[in-house]
Amino acid sequence: MPHLRLLCLSALLAPGCIQSTPDAVDVPTVPGLFTVGDFISGDGIEDLQICLMNTDTCDRTDSDGSATLSVPAEADIAITIAGGGYTPTLFALVTTSDELTLHTFLAPLVVPTTIANGHGIEIDTDLGHLVSLVVDGNNRPVEGYAATVSAGEGPYFMNDIGSDLDLELTETSASARVFAMNIEAESVTLTLDGPNACRPADYYWQAGLNEARLPVLAGFASSVLMRCE
Repeated sequence: MPHLRLLCLSALLAPGCIQSTPDAVDVPTVPGLFTVGDFISGDGIEDLQICLMNTDTCDRTDSDGSATLSVPAEADIAITIAGGGYTPTLFALVTTSDELTLHTFLAPLVVPTTIANGHGIEIDTDLGHLVSLVVDGNNRPVEGYAATVSAGEGPYFMNDIGSDLDLELTETSASARVFAMNIEAESVTLTLDGPNACRPADYYWQAGLNEARLPVLAGFASSVLMRCE
């Protein structure tokens, strides 16, 4: 049975746990299998809270960083992951009739916060944030893509090695990471412009060509993988 897989994305910023999609009655569900690791060490993170947004459907990761939820089948859903001093992250995903398998890595909150503060960017924990990784058809990070965001501060781009922001950059570097911070809106649109056409990877909420629309939650980094080919 095919699995839905999410590539590793480390996100940005701020604490909390909120939970999109109202509780469903008599809606078919599929298992959601989640594994979360530390972006620096690679080790599984224990005792993170993973929730189906806007519901009380939650679980906590075990010592291997694994948790299980039943999620609506063939639906647009959003998953929040929070706790343990790591960057709270939101994933807006599309389920099928097969089980959902999500593998991701989170950065300790101190890392993105320190990076932002080092560039004079003050992170407001009452607002939302966005992070995107831009890849080609073989899931390799790609450079040369400019970005615009419909709300918030940015876009900001990571340097070639992905260790710091480079405020001089106006397009993706070899690390291909794009950020927007302090978003007050309930949703944000990310638009890319580069050598090839781009779309959110198949398992994310879909928008028009070269753009992704993401829900925004206070204190969370909304994450999306953009594939350009």
